[in-house]
Amino acid sequence: MSRSPVWAVCGDLLLVARATVDRPSDTVGTVRFTVGQKTYDAAAGALVMIPPGAPHTFANVTDHPAVMLNTFTPDLYVQYFRDLRDMIAGGQELTAQATIQTMSRYATVPATDFAEKPEG
Repeated sequence: MSRSPVWAVCGDLLLVARATVDRPSDTVGTVRFTVGQKTYDAAAGALVMIPPGAPHTFANVTDHPAVMLNTFTPDLYVQYFRDLRDMIAGGQELTAQATIQTMSRYATVPATDFAEKPEG
């Protein structure tokens, strides 16, 4: 399991995890999930299932902290978040290109289908 602050993730980049099932559970605040063409705001206590191959991303779009508990099956993707954490801690800018390069080590690619951005 990985417990990661949501704001540490590049939330504008949809990804396709080809080898894992993501099962985030929102424990503090509200997290916006985009899965395929749909966008959901998940409040504390919500459970989201993301199957392999589904284009998705998540982000904290509020001014308040958001924390979620995320489980992965299999667990190979946990290291992806550790790599992102280490990049940030090392002072590296978390650009889309840096994120894509890191994703490539974990059977994940940028999505080619994007959901419409919510207004506001």
